[in-house]
Amino acid sequence: DPGLRQLVALLQRCDVHLGILNLDGNRLTDSSLVAISELLAASRLPLQEVRMASNRMQGSYGLVHLARGLKVNAKYPLFKAEMNRFTPFVLHLAGNIFEKPMSVTQLLREALGNKLPCLEEDQRFWEVKNDCPLLQLPCFSQQRSTMI
Repeated sequence: DPGLRQLVALLQRCDVHLGILNLDGNRLTDSSLVAISELLAASRLPLQEVRMASNRMQGSYGLVHLARGLKVNAKYPLFKAEMNRFTPFVLHLAGNIFEKPMSVTQLLREALGNKLPCLEEDQRFWEVKNDCPLLQLPCFSQQRSTMI
């Protein structure tokens, strides 16, 4: 987690734009989602996807913090001009250790303004911005039962 905080600070300081950030399998915990939400808030351009599968996340705090940040960020949902469609921010969290992932999605519903996150595996698109969820969690129900 300290390494991710340093990376986020460097990306912000150098004004580097990323479309996709892959952090799979890095032993990151819930606090890393707070750092990612800070990156989303500070980035001039929207980040499309963050991969954080197979880490050590288990609580809802960081995920709810990130969802609240998406809700107040006008860059989300993302508009894909080439398709003339909207798409959610994609966050891959499969293979972590969330005990009750479907209970977490209910907490996210509150944080996202009474909208559930999209749980589809493939990226989805909507014609109307207000119909598009802010967050997509592919394979979120697929969690590990123990820490590795």
